[in-house]
Amino acid sequence: MATDYSFLFPKKFSPNANLLFATRFSGIELGAPNRFTSADAWVPLEGTDTLTRFSVSDLAALPLAVRPVGGVSTNPGGYAVYAIGRATNPSGDFPTADQAGFDNNFGASISPQTIEGLSLNALNLRVKNTGTAAGFQTQIWHHLNRDLTLATGDLFELCYEFVLTLPDFSTLTDASSKVVTLWDIKSRGTGAGQGDQRDVFGITRSIDGYDEYGAPSGTIGWYCQSDSKGNTEVAPDEFYYRYKNFSVSVPINEPFKLRIYRKRAATFSDLDSGRLRIEIKKVDGSEAVLFDCTPGYAAAWNALFPNWSSVSQLTQPAMNVSKGKFGRWVQAMYLPGVYFGGKANQDVTTKTAAFNLWDGYPEILPEPAV
Repeated sequence: MATDYSFLFPKKFSPNANLLFATRFSGIELGAPNRFTSADAWVPLEGTDTLTRFSVSDLAALPLAVRPVGGVSTNPGGYAVYAIGRATNPSGDFPTADQAGFDNNFGASISPQTIEGLSLNALNLRVKNTGTAAGFQTQIWHHLNRDLTLATGDLFELCYEFVLTLPDFSTLTDASSKVVTLWDIKSRGTGAGQGDQRDVFGITRSIDGYDEYGAPSGTIGWYCQSDSKGNTEVAPDEFYYRYKNFSVSVPINEPFKLRIYRKRAATFSDLDSGRLRIEIKKVDGSEAVLFDCTPGYAAAWNALFPNWSSVSQLTQPAMNVSKGKFGRWVQAMYLPGVYFGGKANQDVTTKTAAFNLWDGYPEILPEPAV
């Protein structure tokens, strides 16, 4: 039987949605790091993809309004590798505002990756072992940042598709440092401190807690979350739901396809319209729905966990919130990289070999499972 390579190349044509951008990192290059602060640096992604024919400059068009890095200082747009440090190195996160300063804690490259005998390119993002403290102190992202001074509206419905390769997180996490975030979408305003809603997805380690669905301690699985942490006008932080899936294994050093479909409601009080659906397809052809966050999913979770106040971080029973209290628009899209909350003194690299961005679900959207 011939090998099925379709999972390597997320669908690029659909009658059900428009493809806004796609790259296979062929012809796309990394520019020189710029826009340094004490804790941030941007490395622009530039050029035209020779396989998909999309140019980075296409992202500036509406509705995305993702301008080149360095657009305006108060609200920069950009398609870039975005690195964030939080005092992770005694000499400073970026001791010099140049490539060497970036390389002090991070690595970013577009390099060949052979997948199932096919020679492809991948965006490799690395957090280096700096010998310092654990926790969410260091981040590096494949990043889309909208310029909301130019945008004409929110992005109510998007679908992200990737081909990813991840390391073995069982060796990179422990009971006290157990989470790695892979995808993080935030809504914000055009002024400082304006932000009201975030969705996140990533890897988590079971510690036999109340909300671990019976998974043995040490099991590596998936989590997704909705909260108010959009850099944020909502205080204190509110956590609207936090779901976990330990029944579908996380591939180790093996590529897989990930699809994340996100639909926002029009208002904070609308708990019915929003939906976050996350699907996986592995190299062996197996497929699974990791999460399908809907009102029914929230109700089922609340029935399963009536003592919700015992769950880490949750401040109320699960609510299908997909729009923030102040109606802010999607601005920052943190695509798979490394937002590392695992053990200290680790060297972690993730690889992205394909990326598609749609303005809707590219196939016939399945009915909610619950």
